Amino acid sequence: MLEEHVATLREAYEQFRVDAAETIQSVQRLRDKSGEIVAEMNRIVGATPDEAELATQSDMLDRFLAKGERLLDTERITRVFLVTQTTIKDHLRAGGSLPGFTYSKATDTVSYHFSIQNQLAEDAEITVPVGDPDSIRTFFPMLTRLTASACHVAFHEIAEYVIFSRLRPSDPYFRWFSDGFANAIAGRLISKHMGAKAGRDFAAMHDVAPHADLRRHVNLYYWMGVDYCIETPLEKDGRLTLARYAYATSEADRLIDAHGLECVRLILDQVDTGGAFEDSRRLFPAVMEVTGEDMEQRFKRYQLFDTKAACIEYYAEQSNAAVKRRDYAESLYATQRMLELKGPEDPRFYSNSAWVLFRMGHEDMGDRAILDHADFCKRRGNRTAEAIMHKLFIDYALHCRNLAKAVPSAQEVLADEPEHVPAMAVEMLRVGEAGNTELAHMTARRILELEPDPKSPWRQLAQSGFAAKSNE
Repeated sequence: MLEEHVATLREAYEQFRVDAAETIQSVQRLRDKSGEIVAEMNRIVGATPDEAELATQSDMLDRFLAKGERLLDTERITRVFLVTQTTIKDHLRAGGSLPGFTYSKATDTVSYHFSIQNQLAEDAEITVPVGDPDSIRTFFPMLTRLTASACHVAFHEIAEYVIFSRLRPSDPYFRWFSDGFANAIAGRLISKHMGAKAGRDFAAMHDVAPHADLRRHVNLYYWMGVDYCIETPLEKDGRLTLARYAYATSEADRLIDAHGLECVRLILDQVDTGGAFEDSRRLFPAVMEVTGEDMEQRFKRYQLFDTKAACIEYYAEQSNAAVKRRDYAESLYATQRMLELKGPEDPRFYSNSAWVLFRMGHEDMGDRAILDHADFCKRRGNRTAEAIMHKLFIDYALHCRNLAKAVPSAQEVLADEPEHVPAMAVEMLRVGEAGNTELAHMTARRILELEPDPKSPWRQLAQSGFAAKSNE
């Protein structure tokens, strides 16, 4: 069935080789100007890096651009497979894997997400599904467009990095500014260094028109930094993120168009104290001082209700109703919005999300929802918060009926709290499995002393372990 399309594929590939050579030359010209571009970014935001830092930034931009160039490396693309969707699904259902594909056992469905960042490692296999045989001709031109997109990403990421050199946020709520103004700066420099068409293409990626139905749902101020967010498989979450990029970019473009590019530097002058930036709400008075615009009031157009409390109540009702009808996807979506509005200080949102992801058949994502935040707390030196996340992971592992995966978390907890009962229960099972039945028995006995509640699952585990030893 697929053999008849081989000639079409070969013809498309030969044209791709010609187009790729031209695009690579354009990217190489950009790479030659990396130092000039990053110097211009620093001037726009008012940063004054030394020569070593400028060289670092230039090298970062060059490496980002090189990633896009690798997509067009015809020497790298040595194998192209034509397979049916049924073949892919059967492969994944049997336990196989493909880059970018996720199989849900619970729903017997396959989803696909292409990520430039994840696909461009030196040894990466690029896997892109072609929806139907007629679209084979568009496959290789798509790689050329992805290279342009990779260049756009490069400009954005370095512009945001330069903004962070002055902003240094330590709370979650900076993305409307950092991503919005990074895109606004990137768009102007893309037009300058890649041409007007490239600038228009970049602007089209962040057009708000396709997201008009989501405007009052984006909660733009409460868009949290990546380290605080939970990865989900929800298409709605992905679309909401695109809407947030679009509206944040729109706001930054609007301010720059009205008040000049220098307003970026002047706003940052208001908040840059040389240390960590602990409260992103300070950006509102800074924008007011420089432009006279009340952004706090304006951002209410991106919320369903005027007050945060009313928004939280709405999403809580949405989540509870979804749980009652066992619509876990809607419950997860509403839980993410509550996490953003209430803030990461309440760790239950991470464990609740993990539990829902598990129920949806995405146990790995559920694991990461808790453990990634534990790692983030550790990087920030917040040992108390890190310990709370590990304790929540132990409880979650019990729900998953897989306490073995909680062994590292239990050991982290026991290092500070040697008589934390759930962690002791996990350790009891571990040493028992390792053959140290004497230590397992001693641990079980101590759990029984510490946990009097007969309904406690930890006491019940200990009783089972104690009985097993007694019957030997």
